Amino acid sequence: MWSNLKAKLDISSPVGKPLSPPTDSDLTQFEQRHRISLPTSYCEFVKEFGPGELGAYFRIYAPAHGRRRSRADLAQLVEEFEVGREVVATAVNPKERDVVQALFPFCDSIAGDVIGWYGEDTVSGQERQIYVITRSATKVVKIADDFRAFIEEVCLGNAFGKAVKIKGWRVERTFTPYGTS
Repeated sequence: MWSNLKAKLDISSPVGKPLSPPTDSDLTQFEQRHRISLPTSYCEFVKEFGPGELGAYFRIYAPAHGRRRSRADLAQLVEEFEVGREVVATAVNPKERDVVQALFPFCDSIAGDVIGWYGEDTVSGQERQIYVITRSATKVVKIADDFRAFIEEVCLGNAFGKAVKIKGWRVERTFTPYGTS
């Protein structure tokens, strides 16, 4: 599914050795520990690419391989978001609080935006809508219907710039795996 995309990207070398992509076991353990069913397209993506920075802007996290945690560990991103979730929920428009309360982050941006899944995850592998909470917590915006659209239209297309109204948004077709250093 994602190997065709890999051939179309400029893949940079990370600092140090690239972190290992998660295994099926890593993903299953993460799902059990966090009581979530990760979307199938996300699982396939992180097994192919591992954690890293896509489009020179979006940092996609993955469950740590084995027991080794790193700055690219999805569990760490989730824990950090939990610490500030209530503060963010009180800062946003009251109509958007339910999204903040239910958001499960998997990505952030180099500018400090938080990106996550919203919606029920009762079916294994089910795709869910993706929202961004802007760094200033002034906007909560739906940016994609599923993970594939997030990668193709948001990270590697113009949808993000349009959704959050960034003038001069540039698309870069790059991926930099996270490294050990």
